[in-house]
Amino acid sequence: MATLHYYTRQYDQAIREWREIQKADPSINWVYYYLGLAYLQKGSIKKALREFDKAAELPGGSVSASFGRACAYAAQQKTERAREELDALLIRSKQEYVPFYFPAVISAALGEKDRAFEFLAMSYAERDAEKLFLKFDPQLDPLRDDPRFDDWLEKMNLR
Repeated sequence: MATLHYYTRQYDQAIREWREIQKADPSINWVYYYLGLAYLQKGSIKKALREFDKAAELPGGSVSASFGRACAYAAQQKTERAREELDALLIRSKQEYVPFYFPAVISAALGEKDRAFEFLAMSYAERDAEKLFLKFDPQLDPLRDDPRFDDWLEKMNLR
């Protein structure tokens, strides 16, 4: 339900529900990651960064945490730091799985629409499950006014 609330932009409700999950098991890295995303959408960048840092400390949380930090830095107009995180993710993708959806979202946050669509194409080619959120993900709002975005929705039968 927390994830549903996030994708329907009910961030306060999502945060409450993820906090309940976190109380039950504070070792789940993705809860911190999603909390960070919700705080990011609310404009609470410092809270978002704290959650991403907590995710990074837990096993398996470093890739999503790096992605989240890059989005937070882009939201703060800290372009250089966002690009550093993006570059680090691209380097890591040669050693471990990093969904190309992540660099697409980061590029969109940086205002680099052409690059975002290039990464979306790579995400599509690798059959990345993350792309299923394309229609709903608030992080892709910077691309929604571009006609290519509708083309992507059509291509993936998400219209």
